[in-house]
Amino acid sequence: QSIYGWRGAAAASFLEFVQDYAAETVTLETNYRSTRTIVEAANTLIARNGNREAKVLEASGEAGDAPIVRIENDAGVEASRGVE
Repeated sequence: QSIYGWRGAAAASFLEFVQDYAAETVTLETNYRSTRTIVEAANTLIARNGNREAKVLEASGEAGDAPIVRIENDAGVEASRGVE
């Protein structure tokens, strides 16, 4: 997973593994934890990443509130907002 990038992991490794070893890909497409609104927002962002296997996530739950998007130009402010 790309969350381990700080340890040298790369998402491209997963794609290469499938090609190199003719591995079967099992896609988990249903999100049981997030609201439909959050999953739709995530799909919009994820679709912009061209270095990934194509998929669209679906939410099992209700719509929920719209996410609040804040753009910060200061890393310290951004970090403090993340823990609010």
